[in-house]
Order: sequence, then C-alpha cells, then structure tokens
Amino acid sequence: AAEWVRGVFEADLRGADIARWCAEGCAYGLPTAGYEPVRESGGVSYTVREPARMAAAAVEMRLATSPEGHMSAPGGVLEWITRAGAGDEILVQQLREAFEWGNSAVPHDNPRVRALVEAAERGAQVLVMLDGGYDIGGKNAATVAALQELGIPGLRAMTANPTGSGIHNKMLLLRVGGDHVVHFGSWNGSETSALLNREMSVTADSPELHEFLRSAFLSDWRGFQPTYLPMLMHEARYAPRLLISEVMVDPYGIDMGGEWIEIYNAGTSTALLTGIRVGDALDEAEFGPGDGLVQFPDGAILPAGGVVVIAQDAVVFARRYGRPPDYEIGGYDDDVPDMLPVLRRNASDGAASAENTGGNEIDGGVVNLSNAGDEVALSADANTIHDIVAWLTEDIQGLRTFGKVVPAGVSLQRWPADSDTDDCAADFRLQTIPSPGRVP
Repeated sequence: AAEWVRGVFEADLRGADIARWCAEGCAYGLPTAGYEPVRESGGVSYTVREPARMAAAAVEMRLATSPEGHMSAPGGVLEWITRAGAGDEILVQQLREAFEWGNSAVPHDNPRVRALVEAAERGAQVLVMLDGGYDIGGKNAATVAALQELGIPGLRAMTANPTGSGIHNKMLLLRVGGDHVVHFGSWNGSETSALLNREMSVTADSPELHEFLRSAFLSDWRGFQPTYLPMLMHEARYAPRLLISEVMVDPYGIDMGGEWIEIYNAGTSTALLTGIRVGDALDEAEFGPGDGLVQFPDGAILPAGGVVVIAQDAVVFARRYGRPPDYEIGGYDDDVPDMLPVLRRNASDGAASAENTGGNEIDGGVVNLSNAGDEVALSADANTIHDIVAWLTEDIQGLRTFGKVVPAGVSLQRWPADSDTDDCAADFRLQTIPSPGRVP
C-alpha cells in the first residue's frame, strides 16, 4: 500500500511546478541570508478528545484516488453502500455533502447521497452528520433538509459542530451483514472532490476499527440530540451562572486596544450585571498601571445562554470583527456603552464612586492583559468571585492556571462553554479562529 501511494505521489510530482534554489542557472537563485523554513505546523484549533488507537489485527484495505477512480473503485465505499439493506447500518460524518452536483442551472444527483437514500429505502439505518460550524453557502443544511423531507424511516440527518471547530472528518462506517467496514480519507461529497481534486481514501473491513470509530461517532451524535426528562417544580428559582468564556490576550498589532473579554451566562435565568466587575485584578488592593477593574453600568443584563463582549477599543474591535462589541473600556465609540471604573479612595477618604470622586485623587487601576502571565476575574466584590481564568501564572485560590503561551491573534476559549472545573488547562483551549459574541 505504501509503495502504491508513493507511486501516485511521484507521478504527481513530475508534473508539479517545483524549483530548487541554486547558485546559478535556476530561476530563483539562493534564498535570502538567514532564511529558515517553517518547520512547525502552528495548528492549535483541533483538540484531541480520544486517545490514538490502532487495530491489533491485520486488515485488508483498499485505496482509491480522485480523480481516477473514487466513483467506480471495486470494493470501494459506494459498492458497500449498494449492498446495505434491512438490518444494516451506515454512519456518515462529513465536512461537506451536497445534495446535488452540477451548477444550479443543470443539477444532477450526488451519487453518494443517492446511494445512501436507496440503502435507507431498502431498510438500512442511515445516520448522516454534516459540518455545521463552517457550512459554506449552507449546502450541508440544504442536504439535511432535503433528506429529512424524504421521510424515510431509518434515515436521519443533522448538521453539527461537536468540537466547536467544525467537522473536518470524511468518514463512513458500515455494518453490512457480518462485515464491519470503515472508510476514511480526504474525499468529501462535492463534485470537485470526486472528479477534479487529488484525493485519496482507504476502505477496510475491521471490527476493531469500526467499533472504536462508531463509539466516537455516536458520542458526537448523542451530544446534539435533545434529552427529555420528566420534571415537577413548585416555585423553582434557578440562579444565573456567569463564566468568562473567551479572552483575547495578545491581539495582532495594537495590543491593549485589541484586547477583549467575553462573558457567558451558562445558567437558566437572566443575570443582572449592574455592578459586576471584570478585570485583571482580584480586588482594589491589586490596582496598578497594568492591573485594574471595571464594572457594568446600571441596567446591564445578560439573558440565560447569552454572551456579552467587553473590548478595550470598540473601534479596533469593529474593524477586526465586522461589528461593535457590547461594551468598551476606553470610550472610543460614543455608540457603544462604556464600562465604569472601579475606584479606590485613600483609606482616610471613605468610599468612592464612579460618579462622585470628591476632591482627592482616586486610583482605579488599568486593565491591561499581560501576554507573559495574567488573569481575568469576574466578581461582585472582593469576597464574591464568580469566575477566574489565568495563564502562565501561579495557581490562584485553588485554580489551576493555563500553562501554555497564548500566541498573537489566538484566543483563550472555554470549551465546552459551560465547563468549569477550576482547571484552566482542562477548561480552556487555544482557538486560532476567535468567535467573540458566540460560544461553541
């Protein structure tokens, strides 16, 4: 199998536009002085949820490629789908699956989808999960709607985003008679992928691999199904549950102006935010040039399941994300509500407020997140801490901090959004595609 794949690669390479650097007699000469190629992927979006495994038993596998033969490969996945009938099972998890191929003027059936529908009509159970995180043009949603409209018993479809970073998988799992078939690779359900792109996939009959991947698939599937429980309540009251859900620690370019903090209400009732404090100080005793607190203005609320984004500079935020934040700290946009400073008066001067500071100097601190290590606290007062996220610092009040460097432009994102174990290393991940205003 490895030799066959190598042969495909070498055939492709012979037609590729690749040139070596050299001192003379070549198009580009030598690289610039001090040039070092990038040797790391830099990828941080996909979080490993399952340990890597390999079937212990030897398996027979078949390899197929596009554009040469995915559609007609003997022993390939389409042939297995055509064998499925009553009592069999097909599980599909796909980045992309168009219901029809061709252009809008002259569409025709996607043979992959048609084969799945015909298997369901023969009595097979078919579950189809398509990417709902980055569904370009809504084609996956349209496919799901078309499949549901058919009303075939045993055929169920959904769009989903089980990891919060979209589904990139291209996998079919088939239980046909006594065979347990797995199909995976780079071939997705677009016409371009089947007939134009260089794609490659493997089809293998392996009970061990099938069972392991089937368990992962069903875990994703159940996670997006509603659960109904009998419930009896009498004057029940549920408190809001405020969490810091995402933080931009080190934005590209202007550092302080591009920072933002997202707050999520993971509870089941609306939260009154008036006076709730946010910043990189736990209390007024920590105020300084790089540490401070701000508080929500009167009347601020956050519905259950809702999020608010607090930006340092609303103008910078809107330029980068295409919409204004909910609140800002710096007061750069008159149309965006300002967070109010939490003020500290000298001990002899009594209490201070944002509206009436008296005649003495008030120290309110400055919220400025440090890339080298800091924290964001959400609190009602010095004794009531709702949530803390910390990175590259010592553990705080029993909270384990996030121990990795947060690269520029990458956010620190809570995932899942309602997970709160007081372990930032477990509750947060690095997210290369920040999503302020939306929880995964």
